[in-house]
Formats: sequence, C-alpha cells, structure tokens
Amino acid sequence: VYISAVARTPMGGFNGSLSSLPATKLGSIAIEAAIKKANLPAEAVEEVIFGCVLPANQGQNPARQAALGAGLKNTTISTTVNKVCASGMKAVQLAAQTIILGNAEIVVAGGMESMSNVPYYLPKQRFGSTYGNAEVVDGIFADGLTDFANQYLMGVAAEECATEYEITREQQDDYAIESYKKAQAAHAAGYYKGEIVPVTVSGGRGKPDRVVEVDDECGKLNEEKLRAVRPAFQPKNGTVTAPNSSPLSDGAAAVVLVSKEAAEKYNLPLLARIRGWGDAEQAPERFTTTPSLAIPKALKHAGLSAEEVEFYEINEAFSVVACANMKILNLSADKVNVFGGAVAMGHPLGCSGARVIATLLSVLTHKEAKIGAAGICNGGGGASAIIIERLLWCAAWKHAKSVSECNSVSRTIMRSFQTSSVCAAKKKKQKAAESEEKLLLGRPSNNLRIGVVGMPNIGKSSLFNALTSSAVAAENYPFCTIDPEEARVTVPDDRFDWLCKQYSPEKITPAFLTVIDIAGLVRGAASGAGLGNAFLSHVRSVDAVFHLVRAFDNDDVQHVEDVVDPARDLEIIHEELRLKDEETLEKVIADLSKSGKGGGANVSDILKKNLETAERAAQLLAEGSDVRKVEWTNSEIEFINTLHLLTAKPMIYLANVSQDDYLKQNESKRLTQVKQWVQENNPTDTIIPVSISLESKLSQMSLEERAEFCKDAGLQSQLEHIILEGYKCLNLIHYFTAGPTEVRAWTVRNNTKAPQAAGVIHTDFERGFIMAEVMKFNDLEKLGSENAVKAAGKYLQKGKDYKVEDGDIIYFKVKEWVARKTLSKAQSRWLTNSLAFQITHTNVFFSGILFSTL
Repeated sequence: VYISAVARTPMGGFNGSLSSLPATKLGSIAIEAAIKKANLPAEAVEEVIFGCVLPANQGQNPARQAALGAGLKNTTISTTVNKVCASGMKAVQLAAQTIILGNAEIVVAGGMESMSNVPYYLPKQRFGSTYGNAEVVDGIFADGLTDFANQYLMGVAAEECATEYEITREQQDDYAIESYKKAQAAHAAGYYKGEIVPVTVSGGRGKPDRVVEVDDECGKLNEEKLRAVRPAFQPKNGTVTAPNSSPLSDGAAAVVLVSKEAAEKYNLPLLARIRGWGDAEQAPERFTTTPSLAIPKALKHAGLSAEEVEFYEINEAFSVVACANMKILNLSADKVNVFGGAVAMGHPLGCSGARVIATLLSVLTHKEAKIGAAGICNGGGGASAIIIERLLWCAAWKHAKSVSECNSVSRTIMRSFQTSSVCAAKKKKQKAAESEEKLLLGRPSNNLRIGVVGMPNIGKSSLFNALTSSAVAAENYPFCTIDPEEARVTVPDDRFDWLCKQYSPEKITPAFLTVIDIAGLVRGAASGAGLGNAFLSHVRSVDAVFHLVRAFDNDDVQHVEDVVDPARDLEIIHEELRLKDEETLEKVIADLSKSGKGGGANVSDILKKNLETAERAAQLLAEGSDVRKVEWTNSEIEFINTLHLLTAKPMIYLANVSQDDYLKQNESKRLTQVKQWVQENNPTDTIIPVSISLESKLSQMSLEERAEFCKDAGLQSQLEHIILEGYKCLNLIHYFTAGPTEVRAWTVRNNTKAPQAAGVIHTDFERGFIMAEVMKFNDLEKLGSENAVKAAGKYLQKGKDYKVEDGDIIYFKVKEWVARKTLSKAQSRWLTNSLAFQITHTNVFFSGILFSTL
C-alpha cells in the first residue's frame, strides 16, 4: 500500500484562527487538498476513513460530511473512527487493510477535530431538572481529556509517568522549548510547505478574509514564562504544566492511500510505502508509555529492526510522553520529532495520528532518509504505530514557492527519481549480473487496457458492443459516448478449451483483454474542442490503441467532417495525439529545468539526463514523428514510461469497411487509402479490415446461426483476430493452472520470470517462491495426462530465472510462511504436520499452488 499524497491544515489554537470552522469543514479542506496534490479525480476515491474524537453536535457521521464537502461522489463509503488521540493513525491502518484485502484501491484516511467548537453538555436535562442548580459538563473534559477508568484528567497519568521514569520538570521544560524552536526553524525553512494547505477564513462584518498558513501555537514561545508556570495537575511537586503539554487545537490531516494498480491506472505519484503497523494496550493510566510497545510491534510487522529506522515521530501529548518513550526505546533526541511536535503545533485529538504521518514524510523528504516510524498514545491505555518507507526524494517540497508549484514540480521529480540510479540501485545491481533486456514502452504491468479511438460516429461503440456483447449506446450522431465504457473480452484459446475438457473443472476462468470505448476525437481536440481534453485523458489511461477509421461511403451516416476521407481522418487523430504530447512535454521540460537547480549532484545528474530525453522526444514530435517510432535506451524508456505519452502507445489500425465489400472481399477505394497512409507513416503497424455492421449482426446470432452464416459466406468473423492482435500488441501471454476444481489462465507480460508470474496469483507467492513445476501444453496434449508427462521426463522443474512461456501449465512451490499466511488455521496446522503437499486445484485456496515446508 502506497501513500500518494498528504495534506493538512495549519493547527489552529483553541478559540484561535480556525475556530470559526467546524471539524467537518476542516476535514473537507484537507481531503480536497490531498486529492488535488495526487492529481486524482474525485470520483476515483472509493472510501474515506476519518478520525474524530469529539463529534457532539456535528451531525451524523462526520467523516461522511467531510467526504461530501470535499466534492467526493455520493457513493464514496465513509466511516468515522474514534480511538481517541490515535484515531487518525488508526484510520490510516484501516485504510491500508482495506486496500490489501482488495475491498478498495484508493482510500483517503486521516482525522479532524475542532476542539474550539465542542459544546458543553447538560447531562440531566433529558429528564428535566426538578430543583436547584443544573450541572454543565465540558465535552472536551468528558470525552477527550478524562481517563475513564480513574476519572481523572490525563495529565495526572502524565505526572505518574514522570515520577516512574524520573523525568524532572526541568527536563520537560527543556524538551518543550526545544520542540518550539524546532518547529519555528522548520516553518522558517519551508519544510512544512509540502504538507500544509493554506486555509481562508472569513473576516466577518465586512472585514477582509484571512489566510492561515502557519500553526498558531508555533510562534508563542516565551521561555521565561514557560519555566515559571505552575504545575497544572499536581500543585505540590508537580512537573507537568500547560506549556510543556500540547495545547487544545483545531485542525485536520488527510493521507491518500493507493494500491500499485491504482497508481499505474491514474499515473499517481508514490511518496512512500506503508511497511507495517501495530497497536498495543496496557493499563489505562499507563497510556503515556504504550508507544514503546506499539512501535516494536509495527517494526516486527514491517520486518525491520530498530536500527533501520532513521527518524521517529512520537506525538507530544505531553513533553513527558516523548521523554519517557525515548528513554524506554533508547532513542537519540536528534532522531525524534526533529521538526517539532504537538507541544509547539497543537494536538487536535482526532487529527494528530494522521498529522504525525504527514510530518514524518516531510522529515524523511528533507533529511533524504528512507525509513521512519510514527507512534501516538491514546486514552484508555492504548497506542498505535506505523512504519513508512519513503520512495522518492521530492525536490518540490524543498524548493517550491507555492502549493501549486509544489504539485507540478513534485510529480515531474517523482517521475525522474523512479528511474534514478539512487532508487534503482538494487535493480541495476541485479541487472549487472545478467545481460540487459530491452525494455518496452508502456506500463510494466499485467493489467493492461486497449482503447478504441477514432473520429466520432465511425462505429467505435458498435465495435465495442460486438466485441463485448454490451449495450453501449451506438446512435448515429457524434459524441454518443461521453464517458469511456470498459469491458473484459475473453481471449480465444483452443488450448484452454482442451484443458477444460481434460479436467472437467467446477470453475473455468479464461484470459481476458480489457477494452475501453473512448468517445470520438475531432480536429482541435488537443486544444479542448469537442470535449477533447477529457477524451484525450481517457486515451492516456490506456496502454495501446485500436485506431478505428471509417472506410465506407454511406450518405445516411453523417461524418463530422462532412466528407469521407480516411487519410485525412487518420492524420487528424495522429496530429491531436502529437499536439497533446507536445503540451505534456513542454510542462515536463519546464519543471525539470526549474528543479535541476536544487538537490545534490546525483539528483542534478538524473534530472539532466531526463531533461535531455524529454527534449529529444519534443523534437521528434515537432518534426511530426511519434515517440514510439525511434529507438530509446532502457534508462530513457524508464523515464518516458512515467509520462504516459499518447504517441508512445502501440497501435493497431482497424478499417471499417462496408458489409458488401467485406462479403465480396473487395479492396475498396477507401481501404486502399487507409493502407497507403499507414504504409507511408507507420509501415510496421497492423491493419485489420472489418465490417462493423456485419459484426454487429453476427454478434446478435446464436453460435449455430453464426457458424452457418459464415460457412455459407465463406468467411470468418474478424473479432477473434482483433482480440488476439490486441493481446499480442500489449505483449501479453498467459499460463495455465489446472485441476478438477478450476482451470484458469493467468495473464502476464512476455518474458515474465517465474517468481513474478507466481505473484500474479498472490503477491506473497513471489516473495516466497521456491520453484515452478512446468508442463508444456503440447506435451500434455500429446501424452494425455500429467503422469504420462512425468513418465516421459517432460515434467520440468524451473527456478527463479525461468521465463514463463505462453501456454505453460505451472504448479508453484512456495515457502511455508506463505501457506501459513494464506491458509486457514486448521489448514496451516495440517501443513505443519506434513513434509509437503500439493494443491492442484482450488479446493484449499488458490489453483495451481504447491506449498512446501522447505
């Protein structure tokens, strides 16, 4: 699970700069800002999980209010979490679990609180007061700051902690002063620009609006006064005071969490990876030291040691909390809360768990570190912790002068750093041991999509309907399809059909090709004509293109250009794709030129190389060529792939001919024009003549009627040919797992190695891979059974370097911990008592997996 963006409001003081805004509004501001930073469409967010500890008088489900207030769609699932101070961090943990379980791919998590707006309660007024004064209860005290078990303020437990761990008043004051100074220095250096979103607050009564950009509390340090203040919770010999504790505050923080697939689909930046998390509990009055239990649990979950953590964020509910946990965990002060903490910023209860994650990411970014841990205690004796691994060094956070500049530059730098020698050191070290393979333009994924692109009203939706047996509107007018339609089309394969007959499985799952129907493009689309910007963004989201062109004359079917001319139509589409790529590269070149001025020598060298690549691509486009037409080095391809350029996508030309021409197998004048244009411009590309009107009729027939019609006409439908060519164009193949319960085809990229192929079934199978046991389909078909294949010596054992071939039938052998993680407890106990066992179908968990205790 990855962090794509973080955003938080400034921390407003109690009855301070943000007090006019309810918690739900603060939450909306943080959510909206985080989504914008990720450049993520609002409709892509599937779920919002947000902490809020003091929701009284805010209305139903505050998280839902914050989600809709941020412009998210009505179908966005929304959940409010209350784990006291750890609510925001627990929300992030729950979001990560939701993504890992496959229930969502994009979740916004975080927390919010407006302690200034918490009401007072009249607890006895439900039944009425009969006589005398009525009790008024402060909601902050009752539901936020009072230990439920001991019925005392949380500060009393802080005093007990100070006594137990021998932390003096002077030490706590020193710590608090240092927290203020660190926060002030971080603000002055601009370290918080990457996480804080400015908040505009109404001035009221004709006064001008105010823009709040800095935490209220940060600038209020008065060292002399801080040291002179009386103890707040234990008048005699007390050590905990108001200024060496965190102040009541208002604020919100949001974290955008995504799966790898979602990041690839939406071209999202990936700031960090969540490595692990943990929660702990002990006696309620000992909540102050529970982070020292939760952080080691999180490290264990992440598979890391404490020595690997470079920086920590431990929420400063009280200065003594940070001091005690540092003492217990033996942490150096120069590794903890290095940009200041809640004492200097504020502690909005429901927000702080997410805020410390945002700040930890800022620390890792500006300190150019990799691994960070965050922990936060919560009332009732608990604590939560999380471990993150920074993936990218974001110069924009260091050098941007505004939020908009930060967003623009950071995405470009992230693209650059994804290809850098720093981030790819391990990968390149592995490559050095073997001959370098040529990389492909396009996303390095198995979940690829091909889009149907062309002018309006030429048969795209009708082709899509025929391919997918869908019911997409296919009326005879331009822009009938506005939103892209998506469907999975079965990839025809006689080998798969044979395996199904051989095993007679309970379930069959063939290979699929994902096809997208994209609305028509017109002349000027790159400049926005005919909703062109939206439609071109749909083209950007696919990995290859079926370029459909009209190659028939019919006065009853209008053409957006009035006259049918296939060569002109082909030229228009190519020109619009090229112009849009020129616009993209212009921005990338500007950002790289600007960003190259910051960072170390390694970063500057990386940016320089990527700038040269971008400039070369821009020159090609200016000359009228496509990015895909020239040879690029692997390092250049790695960078180009992050840009998702339209002219880098492989293309298949589909010429929509008339039914009569197709039935008579005539090469019409229009088809000749298509072939001539492709031969002159893209001679290596495939052209497939197809009659969409005929295919539409065939798709409505039964299998028997279709077979009879094709036999009488002496032809075949082109749909299977189109699907197979699209699959091949994406460089996809599939292998099989087979057994009595399921026969399944698993799609992978050509040249995928066995561990990665196993990872398509489950990511843990890649990590725990031992070997692949392989049968070739031709051997199984010829010999008739698995036992016969083994007897003939054709049953192969392959290691991690084996490249899976199309049509392989594979069983994987994986390590025991994978089985323990993926099987039920009862099945795991059975595994433990076995030397090894084989699953040749899905009766245990997955098809085609061989588990071993090796």
